[in-house]
Amino acid sequence: MNNSTGQPYNTQWVLQERPEAIIQAVTNTAAMCDGYTFQPSGPNSVVLTRKYWPVWVIIVAVIGAFLCLIGLLALLYKETETLTVTATEGPDGTKVDVAGTGSTEMVGRLNALLGGLPGAHQTVAAYATPSPTGTVPAPPVPAPVPAPASAPAASAATPVTLDAPANPAAGWYSDPAGHHELRYWSGSAWTEHISDNGTTGTDTLT
Repeated sequence: MNNSTGQPYNTQWVLQERPEAIIQAVTNTAAMCDGYTFQPSGPNSVVLTRKYWPVWVIIVAVIGAFLCLIGLLALLYKETETLTVTATEGPDGTKVDVAGTGSTEMVGRLNALLGGLPGAHQTVAAYATPSPTGTVPAPPVPAPVPAPASAPAASAATPVTLDAPANPAAGWYSDPAGHHELRYWSGSAWTEHISDNGTTGTDTLT
């Protein structure tokens, strides 16, 4: 079981697919992710729920088991995380809103699923930053930062060996190098454009 704390995940897509088909695909994806259950919350909405033992509970249980069997009672505690996925049909296609907290596996699978559906277009970039271990509330999701005016085209992007984001669409994502809060992904490569607390600048990855 994945015991790591999930990450905030808030995004919006527009897809050329029926809402019910999208929700069914999301449900099928949730069924493949470790520890997830799903519950419809409307005709075209589903809540994905994960219950898991955080790392600190396992540590307490192991130490407690050596000292006294009562330490195993810690295993009765589980953290709960939820993601709500809602599909709304409109004139330009089906708008899909995803909001909540999900495991790295779930976030990656949802990005891959939604990005691969017909007519996929992400209208609100996803900000998924790992939250601190334990019960400390996750930090608020930052406001979207506009794409840099001088962002290079995919062919002129700075060549790097860092992994691409789970979602291949161009936009701002957590800096894979860990130097800054956000770094711009051109759609095929990381660029030198960075952002910290809403202030943009440049910084090479070399």
